[in-house]
Amino acid sequence: MRLAKRYADLADAIEELSLHLRAADRGRLARDHQLAASALRQAEHLPPDPSEMDEVSVRVRDSVAEWRAYGEIDKLTELREKRPYLSSLCQIAKVGPSTAENMYEEFGVTTIDEVRELDEEGKLEDVT
Repeated sequence: MRLAKRYADLADAIEELSLHLRAADRGRLARDHQLAASALRQAEHLPPDPSEMDEVSVRVRDSVAEWRAYGEIDKLTELREKRPYLSSLCQIAKVGPSTAENMYEEFGVTTIDEVRELDEEGKLEDVT
């Protein structure tokens, strides 16, 4: 169980990195990270080193290795600092990186509660 939780945390980090890469207009690399996160979540058996999985592309292996060694990914930390609102706002249904960025730029929102308030005030109708 502990091992499964550890890999779930890795998949979460890789998926969040994918989200930030999409926001940074790095679509192909974002897709590679998303596929790797999905593979980690769906694997019936995980090797001791998940970067050895066929579904984990060469471009993602450094992120996996860094996470395994240090428990974090420097690039993800850097991107979180650049767009601290992104992961939170993208938890809202139908909100992707572009819409999250627009809400942040237009209204300065950084949390789901702030989005809820704007929605109740009817201010989100034109945000895309």
